Amino acid sequence: MPCASCALRVVSGLLLLFDACFGSTPPSRIAFGSCNRALVEQPFWQHIVARQPDLWVWGGDAIYGDTGALGRYGELEEVSFEGLLKVLRGKKFEAASPEQLRALYNKQLANKGYQQLMRTCPVVGTWDDHDYGIDNGDASYTFRKESQQLFLDFLQVPPGSPLRARRGVYSVHTSGPIGQRVSVILLDCRYHQNITAGVLLGEEQWEWLEETLRTSESQVHIVVSGIQVLPYRAFTENWAKFPKEQARLIRLLLSSGVPGVLLVSGDVHMAEVSSVLCTHRDSDSARQLLEVTSSGLTHSTGVRPFFLERWGFWIYMKLVPQEYQVSGYYWRPNVGEVVVDWDAGTAKSVRVNLYGEDGVKAVITAALEPNNLVRRRPLQDSDNSVWSCSPAGSHDPARDPSPTIPKDVLVLLCVAGWVVVCFLGMCLSQSLALPRRPPLAVGKKHV
Repeated sequence: MPCASCALRVVSGLLLLFDACFGSTPPSRIAFGSCNRALVEQPFWQHIVARQPDLWVWGGDAIYGDTGALGRYGELEEVSFEGLLKVLRGKKFEAASPEQLRALYNKQLANKGYQQLMRTCPVVGTWDDHDYGIDNGDASYTFRKESQQLFLDFLQVPPGSPLRARRGVYSVHTSGPIGQRVSVILLDCRYHQNITAGVLLGEEQWEWLEETLRTSESQVHIVVSGIQVLPYRAFTENWAKFPKEQARLIRLLLSSGVPGVLLVSGDVHMAEVSSVLCTHRDSDSARQLLEVTSSGLTHSTGVRPFFLERWGFWIYMKLVPQEYQVSGYYWRPNVGEVVVDWDAGTAKSVRVNLYGEDGVKAVITAALEPNNLVRRRPLQDSDNSVWSCSPAGSHDPARDPSPTIPKDVLVLLCVAGWVVVCFLGMCLSQSLALPRRPPLAVGKKHV
C-alpha cells in the first residue's frame, strides 16, 4: 500500500505539472495589441477583460521610452520651435536611458485596467523600437542588454529563467492539452538588427526558430513580429526592407509543414489584414499566409494631433496600391483577437477579429483557410526561391472600415479649393478686356 500511495502521489504530481505547463482546456481566445503610451488614458483594458481572453500578447511598443523631440517620452504633450527643428532635421526621438524605461514600465504596471488584465490571464509579448529604447532601434543601441532585462521584468519573467541569458527577447509560449495546443512564437526584430548587413533576426535566433518549428506539436502557430512581414511601405519599417530575411521566414514557415500559421504585427498605428498565396516550385498546390496588423491601443493615425501627417497618410493609402492588403484599413485605435474553434481534438477554424474603440463591434474580420489547418510533410528546402508568392486577392474599397474622408482632411480640401477658386478668379479677371489704368509716371515724363 505505501508503494501504491507513493505511485499515486507521483502520478497526481505529474498531472498537476502537466496542467500547469499546458493547461487542461484548450485556449480559444487570444487577445493582442501594440503601441501603448503609459502616460495617457488606456480605455481598451476593460473591453479586453470583458471578453475573457486566455492570453494577452504584446505586439511591440508596450511603452514609449525614448524621448520625443515634440514631447516627453514621445507623448506629443509639449510642442516647441526647437522640437520642430529637430523633426525637420530628421531627429524625432532621443534614446531612452534604463531609468526612463524602468519608470514607464512601473507606470504601466500601476495602471488599474492593466492590473485587472494581469489578474485575468497570462501576459507574454515581444518589443518593438520604442520599448526597446530608441525609434527604429537596432543592434547599435547602447542599453540593449539593460533594456532586455527591464522588459523581462515588465513581463514578470522569473530571475532564473533561461530567457534572461538569451541575446534578445524572442521566445515561444505553448498552452493547451495534447492535440489542442496553441504556440505563440515571439520574434525579436531589434536586438540583432543591422540594416546595412541585411540582418534582422540574427543567426542564433534563426536556429532557435527552425528548431522550434521542427519540434512543435501544436495545432495553431501565432507568429508575432513587432514590424510588418508582408506589406511594403517606404515610410515604415518592415520585413520587405530585409528581402533575404523575409524570403527566409516565408520559406521556413511554409516548408516546416506546421499547421495553423498566422502572422501578427503592430507598429504602423492602424489595422489591416494582408495575405499572400505561395506555391512550391515542385507542387501546384498553393499555401496561404495571412498577416493581421493591430496598432495602436492608445493612439493611431486617425487621431494624431498633427493633421498634416494624418491627411498625408490618408491620401497615400488611397492613391498607392496596397498589393497584399485584403481588408482595407482601420485607422482609429484598435485591438485584435484570435478565436480558435476546437472540434474532436483539432482546430476546426481560426478566426481573427479587430475591434475599434467600443470593444464590441469587429471592424475587420479574417480567417485561415481550412487547408492551412492541416499538418503537412516537412520539406527540406535550403533555397529561398523554391516558394513563389503572389497577392491572395484585393479588397473592395467600398467595404473599407474607414472609408470616409477625415474631418480635418475635408476642411483642408475645402480651404485648398477656396484658394484655387480665388486664384482662378484673379486670373480670369486679369484676362478680361476691361479698361486699364494707364501706367504712372514716376520721376520722368510718360510717353
